[in-house]
Amino acid sequence: MSDSKHPPAALTALALLAMTCALGASNARAQATAPLTADELRSCIAQQDTLEQRTAGLMRAAKEVESAKTALALEAGKIAEAQKDVNPKDKKAIAAYNARAVDYNRSSQEFNAQALALNALGRIIQGEREAFTAACVNRNFRAVDREAILKQQAKP
Repeated sequence: MSDSKHPPAALTALALLAMTCALGASNARAQATAPLTADELRSCIAQQDTLEQRTAGLMRAAKEVESAKTALALEAGKIAEAQKDVNPKDKKAIAAYNARAVDYNRSSQEFNAQALALNALGRIIQGEREAFTAACVNRNFRAVDREAILKQQAKP
């Protein structure tokens, strides 16, 4: 039972939960906007370099997969045209056509596996990019820390 001086316990608990969430969000924002330490900056620079290399590799692999896709589409068209010319009474022609179709199916399966692997790698890199963004992007740092890190990395 509640009276006008004391709110129900559920409302009090809800108010406390709301204040706790607001305080947590405020702390998270404060941490996200706090300047990066030299170690955090070093880590962010390394993450960025790694992401750039992995993204470049992903783009190269995507071009290869796209080339394979184009080649498969071209071969599929050629096989469809060749089927029209196969004499159903010529066993050698049928065998040659079937061998070509089997080879195409094998190539198609390999392509599908490559495309799935590429998509999986893309999702992994996207996750890494999101982690990098959360930890590093829009964070201030001391310019002297960055200069020192880059100078150290430039040493042979």
